[in-house]
Amino acid sequence: MRKHQPSTLRLTALAAALLALNVQAQTTEPQQPQQLQRVEITGSNIKRINAETAVPVQVVTRAQIEASGVTTVKGLIDELSASTGGLSDIEGGNRFSPGASAISFRGLGEKATLVLLNGRRISPYGLADYATLITNVDSLPIDAIERVEVLKSGASAIYGSDAIAGVVNFITRRDFKGFVAGASYADSLNKPVFGEKNAYVLAGMGDIAQDRFNVFGMLSGYQRDPLFYSDIIADTPERLTQYSPTYGTPSTFSYPGNIIGGGKALALPGCATKNASGLCVYNRYERFQAIPDNKRLNFTGQFRFALNADTEVFVDALASRTEVAYSGPHQTYGGATTSPLVWGNPNTNSSQTFRYRNLPVTHPLNTLGVPAELRYRFIDSGEGKSVEASEYRVVTGIKGIWHNYDWEVALNHMGSDVDSKDRGSFSNSGFKAMIGDYNNPGADFFNKAGGYKIGQANSAEVLNTLFPTYGYKGSIKTTAVDAKLSGELMALPAGMMSFATGVVLTKESVKIDPTANLRAGDIVGNGLSAADSSRNFSAVFGELSIPVLKTLEAQVAARVDKYPGFGAHFSPKLALRYQPAKEFLLRGTIENGFRAPNLTESADSTKFAFQSAPDPKRCTPARLLQRDLRAQAAPLPSSDPNKALLLARADSVVNAECGSAALITRNNPDLKPETARTLSAGFVFEPADQFSLAVDYWNIERKDEIAARSGSRLLSEEGAGSPNVLRDPIALDPTFTAAERAKYGVTAGKLSAILRQFVNLNKTKTDGFDLEARFRTDTPIGKLGVTLTGTYTQGYRIWDTTNNQWSANYAGGYTTPRLRSNVSFSLRMPQWTHALSFRNSTGYKIDYNANDDTCAENVGFGMDPLDCRVPGNTVTDYYIAYNGIKHLQLSMNFFNIFNKGAPNDVRAFAIDDSGIIPTNFQDAKRSSYRFNVKYTF
Repeated sequence: MRKHQPSTLRLTALAAALLALNVQAQTTEPQQPQQLQRVEITGSNIKRINAETAVPVQVVTRAQIEASGVTTVKGLIDELSASTGGLSDIEGGNRFSPGASAISFRGLGEKATLVLLNGRRISPYGLADYATLITNVDSLPIDAIERVEVLKSGASAIYGSDAIAGVVNFITRRDFKGFVAGASYADSLNKPVFGEKNAYVLAGMGDIAQDRFNVFGMLSGYQRDPLFYSDIIADTPERLTQYSPTYGTPSTFSYPGNIIGGGKALALPGCATKNASGLCVYNRYERFQAIPDNKRLNFTGQFRFALNADTEVFVDALASRTEVAYSGPHQTYGGATTSPLVWGNPNTNSSQTFRYRNLPVTHPLNTLGVPAELRYRFIDSGEGKSVEASEYRVVTGIKGIWHNYDWEVALNHMGSDVDSKDRGSFSNSGFKAMIGDYNNPGADFFNKAGGYKIGQANSAEVLNTLFPTYGYKGSIKTTAVDAKLSGELMALPAGMMSFATGVVLTKESVKIDPTANLRAGDIVGNGLSAADSSRNFSAVFGELSIPVLKTLEAQVAARVDKYPGFGAHFSPKLALRYQPAKEFLLRGTIENGFRAPNLTESADSTKFAFQSAPDPKRCTPARLLQRDLRAQAAPLPSSDPNKALLLARADSVVNAECGSAALITRNNPDLKPETARTLSAGFVFEPADQFSLAVDYWNIERKDEIAARSGSRLLSEEGAGSPNVLRDPIALDPTFTAAERAKYGVTAGKLSAILRQFVNLNKTKTDGFDLEARFRTDTPIGKLGVTLTGTYTQGYRIWDTTNNQWSANYAGGYTTPRLRSNVSFSLRMPQWTHALSFRNSTGYKIDYNANDDTCAENVGFGMDPLDCRVPGNTVTDYYIAYNGIKHLQLSMNFFNIFNKGAPNDVRAFAIDDSGIIPTNFQDAKRSSYRFNVKYTF
């Protein structure tokens, strides 16, 4: 068993040495007087003095961002207790929107959380994630963010579509004069293969008060090193690998390959590495990529010019360039026992099936005298995916004060262009031309004149025909004009009523253009997403802040959005803020949110994809067959070639029948918008300036959710002659022999494809509590701060459209911990800053809910009942910064200082995944660090 104690000891010694440098007594900085001014807070268009509004807003400051040590905006948001993940570019290589990262709150998905930059939208990513348009937060440089305001409530009455689960407003500097340069490097202390680099330069000039202008810009870069599973394969704990006898083993799908038939198995000539049974093997983990290479270059900048004392013009610019390179194992080829590949043909709206065929007896490499299965790896396939994304936003506007009213008019032009290129999958036509027709293989199969030659050098012409480049070009462009007016409206007995009103006019276009070979369905096993449409839409909004009593304020807001395809949508909101004493505040909201159907859902589009959908008629028999095959292999010696064959087939039968299904999905121009009702109620208690406590209950119910019925659902509803489920004739069964079908009760043919359409189908409700507590005080050596934030999910239910009732509670079920919390302690001194944080997530069951039998089923297949639960996890981080050198700041972040591995998740590793690769990098990464340097003048 590996020992990780040395890393912990080194880390402890280093932290102790840094602490010893600042034991000397230090004086506190004098407090500067604060001048109160009205500011616009996320969740309202009315400027106000009170920071605590009727809706809960969490503010993450620049100091907190630096202390967290995160290297990306995605990493920062994932640490918030209300965050529930979202798409990451790390695992996005097999998604329709590779190279992007998005955020999700309350478990409601990326499309329910609105992302703003300085109060305005940024462009969706140029490639939709199947039918979801996401906001790529990788386009925002972490070093440019001055603070983040997180509205933990819906806000469609203020911002319109998408603001259902929350709003995240990233705010950059408003003005800057001077020069700052910074850089950082991060890696693992346990295994230094997780390198990340950041660097930036910020420069500005001008004083808006004295020079009438200010202009500044920041150029920042980020690079993440690629990581391959070969570097971390040995770090997965035995608690997981015991469930996968093939974990870490080389593959018999190799180069120059193996042939199998007639009870014999032979390595082909030229094999460099063989296993104990003499078969040629390949280290697939050298090409299995865990983390892709990522390079980003970002620019943010602002220009402000005062026309006079009351009027100002401004330009706010963002530009981002991202390059992500994915790689994976080279394309393989099997024989008749290998499960076929199913994909769609967009020209016929039907499925296609690629079947692996044996080498004919006449092939010169087949010396077995019978048709032979070929296990081969095309190491010349040129496999890989490259993604280049350019995103931009330019806001040009003018604002000012007119008769004590604040007004603003702006033009927002934004867009995203993505070019995704892929290679490594077979061309259907190319395979037939270079290798042979798999539906009717002839005597020259895999031996065509001028075609592909096994284990030999092949020409570029042959390889480009067999493995052509394919992919997508995506472009989304949005132009919006907005205008708003706000100020005091009239005097009431309890105070001044304030208002805000405005209008937004928007033009949007989406084009997702697949290569011709994807449109023709020529790339084996690949899906398709295509769209080309545009629309104009508009909105008007209004908001009132009404002092009902001296102690009671009401916020009344409404917005009307008009999209083509459905009537004007009205989004109202009522929020109350009751403060009977300075130390105590009650607040609550009720509002309606919505999300308009996007152009990939409602306009003309084509979508072919694959979804995890275990076949209810064939998966359980496949698992039983897998169990029996493994039992047959267990007593055989390693030198027996049948052992490897039995184990390989045991894996392939389950992958074939319990894995993915081909889905053909149609758009729907008659979709309605998704709608949501959001309630919140809470209090803020601040008995002294040093302490505050806020507790808020939230409740969200979303209905008319746009989705297509899941493959699993349609399979469960399958009946005789069902038009939604297509199956191959059982006589062509590639998984079970006739004897095995009789033994295990297989009566249905192999699943071919599932047909479906987008509809307003589902609804979801979730509720829980947010907590935020802060304590701050001056001590003889510096300013001490303590912050606690937490989210407790009380309920999460999805409507069961079959039984017309709410599902069992998912809270506490798989991937839905009930409690996520963060506790941090900080000590700020004139020359030193220390911070210690604890990030906690409670454990959860491997069953999604009480009706899910994943645990019971897999215990029946030999899983330890103790693995029916994923344990909770607490990670401890430490930050130290030194400012004792003029103009220079040096700082270090130490993550996971107790060197903990990831909680064991058997479901992720061995049930939902194949048990071949690690499913959590933390077992290898463990303790890590980030070194930061910043120079200012």
